[in-house]
Amino acid sequence: TAVGNSAGYYTTGSYNTFMGFGAGHGSITSAPYSTGTNNVAVGKNAFYSFTSGDYNVAIGVAAGDAITSGPGNTAVGKSALSAVNTGEYNVGIGYNAGDAATTASGSVFIGSDAGGTVTTGNMNIAIGYDAMGGSPRYSARNVAVGLGAGTYCGSENTAVGTYALNGVYAYSTTAAFVQSGSVGVGYRAGYNTTGSYNTFVGY
Repeated sequence: TAVGNSAGYYTTGSYNTFMGFGAGHGSITSAPYSTGTNNVAVGKNAFYSFTSGDYNVAIGVAAGDAITSGPGNTAVGKSALSAVNTGEYNVGIGYNAGDAATTASGSVFIGSDAGGTVTTGNMNIAIGYDAMGGSPRYSARNVAVGLGAGTYCGSENTAVGTYALNGVYAYSTTAAFVQSGSVGVGYRAGYNTTGSYNTFVGY
């Protein structure tokens, strides 16, 4: 089913539903065209660039618009998961949620700008406005819940509370500058700190 100008334009796959200008447009412009199946795209240019990706849901302007072969992604909100291409089984809900992720897989980003600058890190959970915002591109296996929680964190951290484990260094590729393996629970717990394997509990 395709409804809207250029919706499903270069699509041959089955059981797809595309609604909106350029939704599910497809990026393979010659036979066999874009063959992905069982996808849903609603909104201008949602799921625009797909090739063989299956079982994706993209709702919102430019939601999931860079997904090519990645399967099982759910993007809801303007530009949610808008950079994912081969990444799989991600959830992005909210304005710009997970919008930097490219090959990241198995992650959940809920809230405006959740997921920040993470591109390739896998299996993160970021819930709240700007949760994990500014974290290194490779950050993986983190849980960040709360406004700005887990900002600038490395990997394998748990941050619960507003600005919990809000670090000091953006885009770092040097482990010494970011928290890793740490726990911060409470308002600003572990705020502006570095190091690894720390536990901060309380205001």
